[in-house]
Amino acid sequence: MQWNGKASAGKRYGFLASVLYSVLMLAACGTSATQQAGAPPSGSPAGAPPAAVSPAPGDGQAGQDAGKPGAPAAGQAPESDKAKSSVGTAETPAAEPTRLADMSFILVKQGWTVEETAKGSIVWKTTDGGDAWSKASVQDWLIRGIGFADAQQGWSVGKSDCKEMQGQRLCSRLRIAYTKDGGGNWSTQLEQKVKEISLYTEDRVFAVNPSQAYAIAVERMFMTGDGGRHWNELNFHIGPFLPEQASFDKDGKHGWVMGRAGKGCKPDQQEAGQSCAIAVVKTSDGGAHWKLQWSPQDSTGQRTVGISFINPSKGWMMILNMENLQSSLYGTTDGGTQWTKLSEMRGGRPYTRGLQFVSETTGFVPLSAGAGPIGGGLAVTRDGGKTFEREVPQGKEWSFEQLQFFNEREGWVRVSDPSKGDYLVYTADAGKQWKTSVPAVK
Repeated sequence: MQWNGKASAGKRYGFLASVLYSVLMLAACGTSATQQAGAPPSGSPAGAPPAAVSPAPGDGQAGQDAGKPGAPAAGQAPESDKAKSSVGTAETPAAEPTRLADMSFILVKQGWTVEETAKGSIVWKTTDGGDAWSKASVQDWLIRGIGFADAQQGWSVGKSDCKEMQGQRLCSRLRIAYTKDGGGNWSTQLEQKVKEISLYTEDRVFAVNPSQAYAIAVERMFMTGDGGRHWNELNFHIGPFLPEQASFDKDGKHGWVMGRAGKGCKPDQQEAGQSCAIAVVKTSDGGAHWKLQWSPQDSTGQRTVGISFINPSKGWMMILNMENLQSSLYGTTDGGTQWTKLSEMRGGRPYTRGLQFVSETTGFVPLSAGAGPIGGGLAVTRDGGKTFEREVPQGKEWSFEQLQFFNEREGWVRVSDPSKGDYLVYTADAGKQWKTSVPAVK
């Protein structure tokens, strides 16, 4: 089934949206990252997340909390910290479906995923491509994002002090933790009291190497350049900025963060609107300084979907317009100074949930079913983003929420199934065939 986008003439957009003039003109060519309160100063970071390690998921187009794809309804977290079947009997009632919050693979056969439970989180680990899983650890807090730099060292980000309030699961403490034994034990590196916020914000980790990592958490972004001994909250110096997507080059210097900027941006409202615009900022020195790169003339009703670079020059980003349910793909060949619109595709029902390119020609977009009876799947481009082909296994209504590909054929996807439970699938042929893997102890 062909799913072809409409290629449009190369069109260059202005750097500043009109709604941001009062805020974004403060941007300087180079601004320093601000130090996290209470932490001693750290040295300049070295390293950056490999392109294949950090394919960011989308921004939850079907809504957050009770309406979030792949998330339990408010107050309906699993009752136990064990992976369970959704089938029950009169003597043993059906268990709540498994909910997976994130995944991180360092090799095709070695990776981790995180299960949400009523009491906290389970970190699952596989070393044989998902044939068998083991419990790396059980945590008493709720992990929302996880990322590994190598087989032993990684970070997790999430929340604690959570409670049910007005039909939502709200949390009041942020935590970033570190492991040096493959997820068996975790030590807290950053912990902060925060204003009560939904558990289901899109927290994520961009693990680079044992020295450098970035984390998006509670609408802010943090970084470490010394293995997590010190975490700094980034100040992009463009006024209020909500980071949502990011891509970092393996050279350790170049990185791009995509989000919404302006005084009118609201954390609980995903679309840009009045006094709020989509913006892209860039670093060329490992996160020490950031510069505003791009913002469209009109961001009304638009959401960020994903941004992906394969080297310091070549990259892509995708934006979803909720008014017409179209997702637009833009490309750059000069590191983001100029962007050209390459194509459009339907971006709602199913919703575009992320973006990852693995070469100059091949890229992948996960498609989420959202809240309705719509089949999800995978959109693949093999011509640099000019056209996309939709891969949907026959008879499957899979809702793809997050993906991580290692090359043009091999990759993992996190699948959401509100009724049967979440799981992972693996493909070795770019989505033609899939192998299902359910994290559980055999």
